[in-house]
Amino acid sequence: MTSFAKTKVGFAVALLAALFTIFPIVKELNANFTLFGFNITLITIYYIFSFALFISVYLFSIEFITPKASRLSQNLGNWFFAISIIVPLIALFLWILSLIEYALKPYWPPNPDLLSALFLIIQLATIAITLVSSIQLILLSQRKLKEKDLEAQVEQNSIDEETHLSRASQMFKIGYYDLSIYEAYKAIETALQKIARKNEITQQYNRISDLVIRLTQSGIISKETATIINDIKAIRNDVVHSQTYVEKDRAEMMLALTQKVLRIIDSENEIRV
Repeated sequence: MTSFAKTKVGFAVALLAALFTIFPIVKELNANFTLFGFNITLITIYYIFSFALFISVYLFSIEFITPKASRLSQNLGNWFFAISIIVPLIALFLWILSLIEYALKPYWPPNPDLLSALFLIIQLATIAITLVSSIQLILLSQRKLKEKDLEAQVEQNSIDEETHLSRASQMFKIGYYDLSIYEAYKAIETALQKIARKNEITQQYNRISDLVIRLTQSGIISKETATIINDIKAIRNDVVHSQTYVEKDRAEMMLALTQKVLRIIDSENEIRV
């Protein structure tokens, strides 16, 4: 889980806790307002707000129990979180409309038929404006949350890539050449996931070879780079499945190839961007 995701969950939980704290006050107030004949209570707004926030927290919590973030739960969590944030704004908008309605009551036309027709037009216009503005705000909030999640994931991938490469160098220095090769390949896997996210490739791939094919077909990495990656993967697979001793020269070659391909991936991605 990224630092942004943790911050998002922490904020949502804190907000939910605050809502539980003020529940007795909201219930005791029993506040309400009337808009075009509809009675809107504060407790109803509270329940909608709390329900959307609760669902978002539940969906976000799934990320804590899965080895990899579930894209579906993350997206749905963002949707409900965006809805919960927008609910108070919608309620405030409707309350302001009710004040305007109350202020204009003395000026309503005395004709009952004309008044009914006017009320119907205003009601439909209010519903349309509220729905359109709410959907727009929710879409905007959800998109911003998604962008922040993506940025955080890319940043986390960069940190993990450096970590794996550093471990590979450390393993090589102390003579664990097989572990050095394994960590070097993990650095490449992480780098590929990073540029996939940067280029908005959201599909999950169980095999890294499938991701390499997708990146090559999309023109994100060249065929030559894909060939080098496949060669490195072959070395890694041979080391993992073989019980033989890994020589220093082979591990050193693997480290050099890894550093080379990481530089190529970054340069190709910079050119594309």
